[in-house]
Amino acid sequence: MRPDQLKLRVLTQPKCCRLKTGTSGACGMLALLLLAGCSANRHVDTLEAQLRHQESEINRLTGALNRVEAELMATREDSQALRTQLTGAGQQVIPPEQAELFYRVTGVQIDKLQTSYLQGEQGESGRLAVMVTPVDQFQTALRVPGEITIKLRPTETEGQAALLHQTFHAREVQQLWTAGWVSSGYLLQIPWDTEHAGDTAADQPMQAVSLEATFRTFDGRQFSTQLEFALPPGRNPTEIAAGEPEQLEQPERRVPVPIEPVVFEPVRPPSGFPRTDTSDRRTIEEFPVYR
Repeated sequence: MRPDQLKLRVLTQPKCCRLKTGTSGACGMLALLLLAGCSANRHVDTLEAQLRHQESEINRLTGALNRVEAELMATREDSQALRTQLTGAGQQVIPPEQAELFYRVTGVQIDKLQTSYLQGEQGESGRLAVMVTPVDQFQTALRVPGEITIKLRPTETEGQAALLHQTFHAREVQQLWTAGWVSSGYLLQIPWDTEHAGDTAADQPMQAVSLEATFRTFDGRQFSTQLEFALPPGRNPTEIAAGEPEQLEQPERRVPVPIEPVVFEPVRPPSGFPRTDTSDRRTIEEFPVYR
């Protein structure tokens, strides 16, 4: 059908048919608008429900947090009251700032770099230096006071009496903390002489000993560790350094011989030497002589 024929057909249609076609189009648009409005209302209802749920959850968590804070405050007050009672009774009390570190202790270590035997000077006994460090599960050093016991035994024989047995109380240990770049811990210095050593230790010299350190906390927990280290060669740990120290040969002192200054006499030409003609008309005797 040609366009002019189509246009003529539309114009020749009755007015009622054209009105019916326009009404159906408007109804379709209205239906689409109603569907869009219903969909938007459903989304709004879903968002409002989610907001109400989140609000109720926030209120519940806020109430639980307030209850926990109140219980924590009451626990702190009870703990402070117990500390006051124990202090009045003369018992040891963990300071509040150390309570968290106190319960983190899971072990103890002996620092190999800071542990050694130092021989004494003439007429003095030697000293055993031991660094003991309380640590947590991540091997981090913790400054927590406690009772430390040091035992020293020979490694060659089994069942032999301890060469050394020394206990440091918590009040004393608290003052021995040493912090450094490489290691930190409680540095213990123990005099080691025949009074501390066993009687059987003098039978034969030993070059290796086993060191045992035990750390006890205030609540009765106990942590132990061992370390084997070598003594100086040819050294009996129960003997005290005695006698004159070995004198080293002193090098001969040589004093350098001073060098005498050299004096040069002025050089003069012979008496019959002919005079050289120059622009300077002074004679040789008139020239200054520098010494």
